Amino acid sequence: MKYGAPHVTATDITWVDRALSSGTLSQGPLVETFEKGVAGYVGAKYACAFNSATSALFAAYTAVFPPGENVVIPPVTFVATANAAVNAQLTPVFSDNLWGKNVVPVHMAGRWCEFSGKRVVEDAAHALGSYGPDGKIGNCKHSDITVFSTHAIKNITTGEGGVAATNSRRMLENMQILRDNGRKRGKCVVPGWNLRMSEMQAALGISQLERIEKTKERRHELFSMYLHGLNGIVDLPKPFEYETFPHLFVIHTGRRDRLKKHLAKVEIETAINYPLVYEQPAYKYSEHYSSYKGAEWARTCLSLPLHNNLKDGDVLKVCHEVKRWRER
Repeated sequence: MKYGAPHVTATDITWVDRALSSGTLSQGPLVETFEKGVAGYVGAKYACAFNSATSALFAAYTAVFPPGENVVIPPVTFVATANAAVNAQLTPVFSDNLWGKNVVPVHMAGRWCEFSGKRVVEDAAHALGSYGPDGKIGNCKHSDITVFSTHAIKNITTGEGGVAATNSRRMLENMQILRDNGRKRGKCVVPGWNLRMSEMQAALGISQLERIEKTKERRHELFSMYLHGLNGIVDLPKPFEYETFPHLFVIHTGRRDRLKKHLAKVEIETAINYPLVYEQPAYKYSEHYSSYKGAEWARTCLSLPLHNNLKDGDVLKVCHEVKRWRER
């Protein structure tokens, strides 16, 4: 049983076939349609699609944060959040207190994360379809740019991909220039990159976005089954404060590694989301980052399978195996 998997339907395949037959395979009108769809869905003025969320983060950081400055990033996140900052000539400062001049809150597992900053890029890779206190995450009421992932196992997928939402026309244009080899009206104005999304990716995204609310509804059903089946067995996720698209089901146990090994033996895949960034070799052995500490709670986290290919019986099996392990 996979920890995460894409949910692809016949309608998705029809959309991709349409793109393949259009004669335009690289970035074209379907990408623009997908961007407008995402912007409209989250309540932002604009959206800019990329070949990955990492690319989107890099472009967003470049558009928002002055190079050479520090940026506050939580230590529990995928390494791309920090990697994109370093490559944008920024210095990550790892902290659970997400406030300051330059801030990157991460809405982990789809849950809204409290933050405050002068310049803000929200890492909402897990949170398309989730809400905060002021509406949908991505409306950018209190941030400059919000980045979503459309990787294979995210809330909607384009295979690989990412989308940056913003209410700033200037920041949109800066990101568009950077993703197109630094070109503006045919002339290279900055040393940019090719970070574009293809038409096939966008076609899949359009189809997936059309049913995102149904996808979210089923994810809540699976989430609730876990809560009921594992109640009193392990430490469970806290209740949602705001409407959330559950991206991960994260439990806590002091014997995490033993449980992970037990579940692997019965072919149930799990994941650790995520190892502390400052302990990764690229950061641990650098004089710039080695002094940062915190977020020790992450050492007890384990993510159980949660995706829309799961059947009710799959969740029941996982719960049974966790109980069996607990009783040993």
